Amino acid sequence: MYDSAVPPMASLAAAGDADLVDIVTGCGAAAARAEAVKLAAIVEFWERRRAPERAGWACDDWDAAAAEIGCALNISSGRASGQMTLGLALRDRFPRLGRLLAAGRVPVSLVTTIVFRSALVVDPAILARLDGIVVDAVREWGLLSQKKLETAIDATIEAHDPDAVRRLRTGMRGRSFTIGDRDDRTGLTSAFGKLATPDAAVLAHRLSVMVHSVCENDPRTLDQRRADSLGAMAAGSFVLTCRCATPDCPAAQLDDGRGSRFTITVIAEPTALDATVDPQLHGEPAEQPAPAPEPEPEPAKPQPDSQPAPQPAPARRTAALIPGFRNAILPAPLLAELIAHGATVRFLTDPAALGAT
Repeated sequence: MYDSAVPPMASLAAAGDADLVDIVTGCGAAAARAEAVKLAAIVEFWERRRAPERAGWACDDWDAAAAEIGCALNISSGRASGQMTLGLALRDRFPRLGRLLAAGRVPVSLVTTIVFRSALVVDPAILARLDGIVVDAVREWGLLSQKKLETAIDATIEAHDPDAVRRLRTGMRGRSFTIGDRDDRTGLTSAFGKLATPDAAVLAHRLSVMVHSVCENDPRTLDQRRADSLGAMAAGSFVLTCRCATPDCPAAQLDDGRGSRFTITVIAEPTALDATVDPQLHGEPAEQPAPAPEPEPEPAKPQPDSQPAPQPAPARRTAALIPGFRNAILPAPLLAELIAHGATVRFLTDPAALGAT
């Protein structure tokens, strides 16, 4: 897509200063034109994949198209979805700005910032007016830093569509984060809410780093590691302990605080700690073996007069109580997990010694 005037890289060393500036300018314009063509092709691809009758599906046509585009561009489906949104915005919301990009007169980074900073503008008349204003302002805006650029765009939007600013403020006031729900099952607690987009971006990056820090033998799924990473961050750690059984795994030697931050105070029988770690708490459910055929019944044998003494029943696994969290009951296998990963255990002979801890 480069201009025919752009020389091959091998001849750059022989080019004069003015020629190098011309090459930079030509490549910038060619890159902008190529981005415009790419976005237009993405929009056309989406229109061909679009089927209104499937709009309510859990994985709809938008997701399917984003997955295909992400594969083609070697990017995530989320970033591909952003490219689709950008292409549609240039076609339907900012056509004049789109033509400026197609002419190679504005970089795609500037166009992207303008489009996404104005996402809350919904009035068609205001959008048409803004399209003309930003086209006239892009030469000046291109000289600004990213922060000053965003401020200039926001000021322009506020001057022409105060409702868009109010919609942002209303949305931001609705951010929240809740832990616990009345329908939670034993051993699991819901966590849900809405974060400011910058906070969500930081959290997503941190979780991505943590879930990929363990070795390939860690038995947990990505979702399970992501949930465990949140627990580790709450314990003040930015590392995730690997749950593999490999003795020389460096990540398995790290303490993520998810066990060592707890103190288990035993005010009952020591058998409360007899539960063993359940290996099937992590990873995908194990396949159940096919039931064996039932053997033919044997003929009844005469019973002796004396019966063997009954064997004692195994000790019953005992759950734990977390008084500081709504008196939550912790199942015995989770109690065993805490102990296995560093929780302190102390025994009390007098429950009154527990005090306020």
